[in-house]
Amino acid sequence: MAERGASRDRRTGSLSRRGSSFVEVLLAMTIMALVLVGILQMFSVSLIVNKGAAARTQMLFKCEQVVENIRWYYYVTSNSLAAPTNTFIPPLAAGTVNLPYLTGDPGWDFWGPDGANVMERDNGPYKLSYTLVNDATQTLNTGVNVWVITVSAVPTDVPGAVGASRYLGIGTNGGGKRVDYVAQFTQ
Repeated sequence: MAERGASRDRRTGSLSRRGSSFVEVLLAMTIMALVLVGILQMFSVSLIVNKGAAARTQMLFKCEQVVENIRWYYYVTSNSLAAPTNTFIPPLAAGTVNLPYLTGDPGWDFWGPDGANVMERDNGPYKLSYTLVNDATQTLNTGVNVWVITVSAVPTDVPGAVGASRYLGIGTNGGGKRVDYVAQFTQ
C-alpha cells in the first residue's frame, strides 16, 4: 500500500513525495506572523508593567528608609544620645516636612549619598515628604505618645533635566502613581 501523499513515478516505478504548494507555505507564514505579533505585544506590555512595579518597589523602600531614620533620630534625641547634625529634622511635633531634593537643599548632608543615602543623587526620579500626627486615641489608651508617620514618594517629571532618570510608565502626568507608607512609633 502506498503512503499517503506519495505517488509512483511512471518511468522509474519508485515512490516520490510531493511538497507543499507555494500558496500553502504563504498561508502558514501569514498565520504564524499574526500569532507572533500578538505575542510580541504581550512582551512590550509586560515590560512596561514590570518597570512600573520596580519603580513603586524602589519608592516604597525609600519611604521605609525615611521612617526608620526618623524613628532612630527621635529615639536618639529623646535618650540624650549623640544625634547627627544638619539633619533639619524638626523637633517632634505634628506637621509636614519635605526632604531635600537638590544638593544645596538644607539637610542634604544627612539625607543624601554621604549620609543616610535616602536621596541617592541630585534631581532624582522622586520627591519624598513625611507627615507626623499624634494619635490621641492610642495615647489615651496606652499612656504613651503614639505618633503616626506617613511618608509619600511622588515621581517627578522634569523633561530634559540633566542626569534625571524618570520612571517608565508612572510619571506624574500619567496617573501619578505616588507611594504612601504609613507607620507609627512611640515617644
